[in-house]
Amino acid sequence: MRSKIKILLTNDDGIDAMGLFYLWETLKKIGDLVVVAPDKERSGVGTGITISNPLQAEKVNLYSDTPAWKIDGTPADCVKLALTALLCSPPDLIVSGINHGSNAGRNVFYSGTVGGVIEGMLRGVPGIAFSYSCVDTPIFSYVKSFIPHIIEYVIDHPLPFGSFLNVNFPHVEEEKFQGFKMVRQGKRFWMETFKYNIEKKDRYNKYWMNMVCANHKEDHYTDTTLLDKGYATVVPIHVHELTDHQYLSEKKQIFEQTLNKDSLYV
Repeated sequence: MRSKIKILLTNDDGIDAMGLFYLWETLKKIGDLVVVAPDKERSGVGTGITISNPLQAEKVNLYSDTPAWKIDGTPADCVKLALTALLCSPPDLIVSGINHGSNAGRNVFYSGTVGGVIEGMLRGVPGIAFSYSCVDTPIFSYVKSFIPHIIEYVIDHPLPFGSFLNVNFPHVEEEKFQGFKMVRQGKRFWMETFKYNIEKKDRYNKYWMNMVCANHKEDHYTDTTLLDKGYATVVPIHVHELTDHQYLSEKKQIFEQTLNKDSLYV
């Protein structure tokens, strides 16, 4: 019989979000859980952290006998605080979500759901980010049964250091769900359009950010493309080493020769 692993749960929709409750309800039988999540929605903060004021951690009783804290900060703050102050020992895995809305494609750069997982990964703790492709759906009908199997897969096939899994479920009825695909990341992301608030006659120039999906010509085998076709997509994303090694190799010598000319220091 497999022993329980220690799992830290977090999200960016807030401590009382339905997606986080789904994760807890689904994983409590296979893992020793701890919940550390923002006190309110923190969508779109990416890997941002709070440095302008202290963080407040308040213990809550929202998840039965599972230790749980709400933090007045970002998902990355939650993971930092959990790993350095709240937990006696590091977890084996960080699981974030289930986010209300897709985090496929290049939206991972903005996602607080993903940001919490990246923060853990930078500290040597592997992670999985879960998202569901509809902002308005309160209940993820068919999703719960699959999550333990994905967790067990990661246990049996450990992620290399620097990598995490970004999992997105399609917004379809259960009978139209096509299955899983492990694929490349797509290029789609949310493009902003700003609408000047001309109706408020005040001395501030206020702009509201409206988000429009910016589609790109995609390969048929990307997360954004297959998600639209009813597949759940799983993308292994590596963020430990971000250096453009080809550019470094090709341009290192000429850059240094150009910038280290004696004439530049005269």
